[in-house]
Amino acid sequence: MDTFIKSNDVQDAGERNPGTANQYSTGLPECNVSVIAPNASDVVVSGGVPALLLGIAGANGIVNGSVVVIKDGAIVIETFPASSIPVAGIPFFGSKFATNLSVNITVALGTSLKLYWRTQ
Repeated sequence: MDTFIKSNDVQDAGERNPGTANQYSTGLPECNVSVIAPNASDVVVSGGVPALLLGIAGANGIVNGSVVVIKDGAIVIETFPASSIPVAGIPFFGSKFATNLSVNITVALGTSLKLYWRTQ
């Protein structure tokens, strides 16, 4: 009878190194939080290095008509109305940005946004 023996209780599906050694840092629970100003334009969040976007959260008082644009370098990845971003946040599950993570806000928000991210 074949049985599956897992060498480590925290090991994920087939992952050999569940700690900090894998290239995506999936074993790390911490992240950076950047507060984006209400009237920010083309803010490079990750300092020009590849990054993983974990989530974005809004706040009460976002102005209708504001649009948030998430970019990887000059490439637009996601565009959505700022009013659709809940205070609880939108998970991005570690979406990879190969060049850098940047944000553009088309109309002043009236309040700030929070981006949860990590360099890769």
